[in-house]
Amino acid sequence: MAEHKVIAEDVVRCWEAGASIAAIHARRPGDDGATCNPAIYSHINELIRERCDIIINNSTGGGISGELPAQRFYEQEKQLAEALTNSVKKILDATDG
Repeated sequence: MAEHKVIAEDVVRCWEAGASIAAIHARRPGDDGATCNPAIYSHINELIRERCDIIINNSTGGGISGELPAQRFYEQEKQLAEALTNSVKKILDATDG
């Protein structure tokens, strides 16, 4: 992917200028959103490793609009919906009896 090559090229230029560590923030193809996808990080790391031995720090936060926060939000919403459903069932069971 072109984006991965750009990231790797930037890292190599920093290494050539004396940097010893690089923080990598990968992006999803198509919408440039933050990602935690290990395959994307692996590809970027391979491109970097082909050219230098800089220490790589892969970001895994996913960003505020990335995959991980969205997944967490979905799970929280799902848990809230289940809790609400269970509460309503208890109320209905108590009033029917």
